[in-house]
Amino acid sequence: MKKVVRESSRSQWLTIVLGLPLTLVSVFLLIKENSWQAWTGTFLFGAGLASAIYNLMTKEYVSPSSPRGQKMMEEDIAAMLEDDGIFTFHADGFALEIESRPLNYRWDDVLKIIAYKTDRLTIDQICIEVFLRDGQMFRISEETLGYYQFMEHAKREITGLLPDWELKVVHPAFERNETILLDR
Repeated sequence: MKKVVRESSRSQWLTIVLGLPLTLVSVFLLIKENSWQAWTGTFLFGAGLASAIYNLMTKEYVSPSSPRGQKMMEEDIAAMLEDDGIFTFHADGFALEIESRPLNYRWDDVLKIIAYKTDRLTIDQICIEVFLRDGQMFRISEETLGYYQFMEHAKREITGLLPDWELKVVHPAFERNETILLDR
C-alpha cells in the first residue's frame, strides 16, 4: 500500500523532467572525460532522478485542493478537535500529563486564565496560560494536543469564563491582544 502524501506530484515530475537530461549530459561527460566533475554531476543528478522516480512509485500524491485532499483535511481537523491529547477529563476536573506524570485538578482549582497571541511570522498562534490554586501554571497553545477539548470543557465547567473571548484575542491580527478570561 502506498503512503498517501498531501501535496501535488508536480515537484517530483519537475525533478524528473530536469534531472533526466542533466543526468544524461553528466553520463556523456563521464564517458568522454572521466573527470571528477562528471562523476559528481552523474551522482547528484542521478540520485535526484532516482529519488523522484522512487517517490512517484511508492507514494500516492493527493493535491490538497482536490476533493479527496479536502476530505482528508476535514477528517484531520475533526480528529484534532476531538483529541484529548495531554488531558484526561473527569466529572469535576481534569488531569494534565506533564513529564509522564498526571497532575489532577478540579475545575475549582483554576484561579486565572489568560489568553494571548504570539506572532509566528505568517500566522498568529493563540496561547492560554492557566494559573492553579496550588501555585502551578501551565501554558497550552493551539498546537498542544488536547487544547480544543480543554477549552470546550472549560467553557462548560468554569463559571465566570469570559464569553466570546476568541474574538477579542483574534482581532486585530498580529497583535498580542492579551485578554483575561477568568480571574477569581
